[in-house]
Amino acid sequence: MNVTVGSQVSGRISKLNVDFNSVVKSNEVIAEIDPSTYQRRSSSQRRLANAKANLELQQVQANRTSDLVTNKCSAPITTTAIATLHEAQATVKIKQASLDNRW
Repeated sequence: MNVTVGSQVSGRISKLNVDFNSVVKSNEVIAEIDPSTYQRRSSSQRRLANAKANLELQQVQANRTSDLVTNKCSAPITTTAIATLHEAQATVKIKQASLDNRW
């Protein structure tokens, strides 16, 4: 009987426990994938999530600054808040592109 084998993650095989045409049993581990591949992806996903959280914070801060200026509660010095917001937006785009291009 021939069986097609697949995996839920991709990566380099770090250990092969069987040879070509070997007889195997159900649930027997026939190969191990190097975990560094999906561990890097997980790390990249965490960095993207952190960048998105920072973007959300910067959006709130920019809106708050804008509201203060609109209500004349603050001097119109919004360039720092807007620049920080744009920086956070760029960081999210960079992290997302890095994640997309890597996988």
